[in-house]
Amino acid sequence: MDATQLEIAPRAKISLWSIFSSYFVVGLTAFGMAIIQKIKTMVIDKHWLSVEEANEGMGMVQLYPGPLMVDFSAYVGYKLRGVIGAVLATIGFILPTFILMSILSVFYFSVGNLPWVHPIFLGLEALVVGIVLNVTLDMGAHNIWNRTQAIIMFLAFAALLFKVNSVVIVLVALVLGALLIRPTSGKNIPDHISTSNVMPFSFRKWAGIGGVVILIIVVVAF
Repeated sequence: MDATQLEIAPRAKISLWSIFSSYFVVGLTAFGMAIIQKIKTMVIDKHWLSVEEANEGMGMVQLYPGPLMVDFSAYVGYKLRGVIGAVLATIGFILPTFILMSILSVFYFSVGNLPWVHPIFLGLEALVVGIVLNVTLDMGAHNIWNRTQAIIMFLAFAALLFKVNSVVIVLVALVLGALLIRPTSGKNIPDHISTSNVMPFSFRKWAGIGGVVILIIVVVAF
């Protein structure tokens, strides 16, 4: 069998139990932004999807409404076994969280008035703060590549502290990024990212950004 035949060979059929159990383990053991990376690593290591398919799906689900991790789980399940695969992947992923939150809710409403319970939940609040901080640092490490992006990020954060409308912050950051960041120079992109497919910043792209800005303003205003 030659290379061409290997490339077009159909993917082996993945069992529904394997899809459900794999996503159940991910939902049980991962948290924060590490979840999405763990899902990508899992589907690639198990040869469920190629790297190109995983990246393609990741880009596609970012356009969907709802949580990114759940959308990507459904996408992988659908690619593997259709609608049933998507449903089982989604259920397997969210089931551990549902069970845990249900147990904590029952515990809180049953014994929440006892004095020794309050310190426990204070500890959980501190844990949540730590998780949010970890997610923030992880996102920054993967998305902030240069000083200009870091400055825009800090300005956006400062604006949030002063309770500026989040939609306005996003729009201003979008315009600042379009004006100040020039990926075609190669200086603003890490070495591991290819710049061969980066097109010059044309009038069409400016028109696209303007259209998005106008659409968001109309939706927010009306």
